[in-house]
Amino acid sequence: MSAGKAIYSILSGTTAVTGLVSTRIYPDVAPLASAYPHIIFSTVDDVPHKAMGSALDFRESGVQIDVYVDDTQVLPLQNILDAVETALHDYSGSTSGLDVDTIQLENEQPGLFENIGSVDAAHYVRRGIQDYVVWYRE
Repeated sequence: MSAGKAIYSILSGTTAVTGLVSTRIYPDVAPLASAYPHIIFSTVDDVPHKAMGSALDFRESGVQIDVYVDDTQVLPLQNILDAVETALHDYSGSTSGLDVDTIQLENEQPGLFENIGSVDAAHYVRRGIQDYVVWYRE
């Protein structure tokens, strides 16, 4: 199991998130020509922690959440970022076979503009990024 599976389970099970992005929550990369808005999550690191002579055995994972909104849409990016933060920040519990001790928001970069088109046919999207640390036990 990985922290990514827990992130997917939490986000896809949160009505406030799915009400804004439907089922468009993807690991690592969105399918080509995916509709907007959508969420992409990626595990950027996963560090095991063990203590000698102790039952302490947990993992610390860094997870990046990228939220994309077509710049022509009225739906504000910040609403989705807020819904994701509400679902994940300070979460603790069991999900997808993991015992999650805590999920903490570390950083947020809202409102970046990116050209996903060509030089001749520019198509801009807004991108928000959130970085989380997930502490869990398998």
